[in-house]
Amino acid sequence: MRTKNILFTVAAIFLVFIFAVIALIGLDVMYHQKYIDRAGLNYRGYRGKVSGKKRPSEIRIVMLGGSSLFGYGVQYNQAIPALLEEKLNAQTASKTKKKYSVINLAYNNEGAYAFYFNLQDFAYLDYDYVIIYDGYNDLGVGNVVVYRHNDPVFRMFNYMPILPLIIKEKILCMRYSGNLEDAYRSKKVTFTPTPKDQIKISALENSLKNYSAIENIIKRINKTEKADFDIDVLKNDPWAWYTHYMRKAVDYALSRNKKVIIITQPYISDTHRNQQKSLREMLNKTYAGNSSVAYFDLGDSFHLEDTSFCFDGMHLNIKGCEVMAEYIFERIKELIH
Repeated sequence: MRTKNILFTVAAIFLVFIFAVIALIGLDVMYHQKYIDRAGLNYRGYRGKVSGKKRPSEIRIVMLGGSSLFGYGVQYNQAIPALLEEKLNAQTASKTKKKYSVINLAYNNEGAYAFYFNLQDFAYLDYDYVIIYDGYNDLGVGNVVVYRHNDPVFRMFNYMPILPLIIKEKILCMRYSGNLEDAYRSKKVTFTPTPKDQIKISALENSLKNYSAIENIIKRINKTEKADFDIDVLKNDPWAWYTHYMRKAVDYALSRNKKVIIITQPYISDTHRNQQKSLREMLNKTYAGNSSVAYFDLGDSFHLEDTSFCFDGMHLNIKGCEVMAEYIFERIKELIH
């Protein structure tokens, strides 16, 4: 009898857990739909609308990079990948009878180390081409940011939750009288929540705790990866880290019969120029004569100090994204078919 009670209790706890997970996922999906234009990533973990199964007439391209490709400061449909997709379909599709889709896999602070994992995580998209638009986030050594892998739910299910962020921001809004900017700047709270608001805050905090509990369970199951790099190599080559992980990403794509296009983004410093020089040397040494690998240097396409293209010395504004998308299109239009 005692054994049956124990089994019943365990089963009941398990069912409660499952129902809680289902309820949270349902709520999460609802918020993803509600904030599709404002959210950084969709529920599959990339920027823009979710892509379905690739059609027979579709040519699918994924783009990898950091915040400048992600489109920091602009809407998802104003970022380079979305604009490139428009140009390919407007000027090329009529000739080839193909449908082009360009998926934005970039994210803030990610560099060469992340690209291999991104290509693995999104292999199910069945992409044909990989475009790497890169450089800024690897001007130092040891950038191991893989943003999506910080979330154990994504690591296990390829689902990027938005609910924790929504809950956190709702709590902050209530505590800072609706001023989210003050909250993120950690200004002193000058607003005292009413008893009714405090009840809402407590309920939201409990929801966040439940979500964190689920994440912790998954985190124990799904371990994180470690960098596979000999740091001593840097004594002879300061760009060895960068070129090693760029090569790893390219090799992964080639091993799966994908074509790779690497693009140098506008030069931001002399250090960036030196970095890209090492990249070109690696590409020439490793992939010379390989028709599946192409490289284009757009470093001198325009100066980042020009505020008509760039709003902060690094990130492109809407006009800058449009111009860069056109530059990229002109160079790849004969390669993508």
